Amino acid sequence: MRHIRYHDLRYSCASILYGLGYSLKDIQTWLGHSNYKFTADTYVHTEQGAHAARAERYGKDLEKLLAG
Repeated sequence: MRHIRYHDLRYSCASILYGLGYSLKDIQTWLGHSNYKFTADTYVHTEQGAHAARAERYGKDLEKLLAG
């Protein structure tokens, strides 16, 4: 098994949580940072197409909200 540093797991955890839709504030709290800007700038890396996928999800959620 490949050696993985603890710090690498923090990067992966933050990026996965963000990809699952957790807010930067939630991730900041999870990692124990004093502010979410540091968390976003240092730990969270988005994958290609993530913004388009979130926009599509937002549109669908907004349609549901307005229909109900």
